[in-house]
Amino acid sequence: MKTNNTNITYAFLLIGFIAVLGIAGREDYNQAVIESIPIEAYDAIREKLGPECSNRDIVKEYELNREQYDSLYAVWK
Repeated sequence: MKTNNTNITYAFLLIGFIAVLGIAGREDYNQAVIESIPIEAYDAIREKLGPECSNRDIVKEYELNREQYDSLYAVWK
């Protein structure tokens, strides 16, 4: 009985560890995308979404409308 409880505990710990790695990986990805966004596009997205938007919101908006925001950079350049 004790072995089953130990195995279940290890399984939950492994699942939790994998979940934490997934969350950290997603945040790293979001940060890498934000660092690659031209400042003009970043400012336009923040203005559109508001100051309370998350990094994920910014990345999602940028990826959905990449051509539009990249053209802002071409115009400003």
